[in-house]
Amino acid sequence: MADEPQQKSERFNMFISPSELAAIDEWSFQNRIRSKSEAVRRLVQIGLVYDVETRASRDHARKAIQESLAGLNQLSALLRASEGETAYAVHAAMGPLIAGGRALVALFQDMAATDSTANAMESVEEFEQALQDAAEERAKIDAQRTK
Repeated sequence: MADEPQQKSERFNMFISPSELAAIDEWSFQNRIRSKSEAVRRLVQIGLVYDVETRASRDHARKAIQESLAGLNQLSALLRASEGETAYAVHAAMGPLIAGGRALVALFQDMAATDSTANAMESVEEFEQALQDAAEERAKIDAQRTK
């Protein structure tokens, strides 16, 4: 798929459902494309570019989860080893981190829905467990403070 126009010399036949054909027809009408062949060519090109770009986004999200998991584990260890004002500061920092982590997990789950790799979901499950553990530790400290 080069930037310059190529001669269209290859024939490709395929079967699609009536609803897929209707969606192609609707998309081509909205985009003022006259033929189904041209509409399908453009949709394939869009799909190929989208795939490349979403792979990069998934890789970035996966890295963000791994780095956040490391930070969350460090904060949890610090919280367990801390007392007094230090424990309170770590406790306060964990709230937004947990909330942000949950949002990151939701985003990554949406992205991983199109990625069939088991690694993606293992990273999410590990991070979700760390978030749950951190939230439980934070709740224990809240309970101790109110006593």
